[in-house]
Amino acid sequence: VLFRSLFEMAATGTPAIVVPGAFGGGHQSENAAAMVEAGAAIVLPESELADLPTVLAHLMAADQRRTRMAEAARAAARPDAANVVAAAMMELAHA
Repeated sequence: VLFRSLFEMAATGTPAIVVPGAFGGGHQSENAAAMVEAGAAIVLPESELADLPTVLAHLMAADQRRTRMAEAARAAARPDAANVVAAAMMELAHA
């Protein structure tokens, strides 16, 4: 499954192999590192993309690991993030 954002991965509780782009000042690597730290993802640098079949095969063979990663992804999800940001902006606007 190809996701456009780590938010989608977390919201759906999907374990992932993340290949962060090197553009944009490294923010994709920082975001990916947070998901790895949470236990929800594996990072595969673009320079190691040829290893994807091997990494994927290992992950597919590890049912318990995928289950733990899925649980970690769900735990990392913040489905109310838009409301939290909007509330903070409204508070600032009225300050």
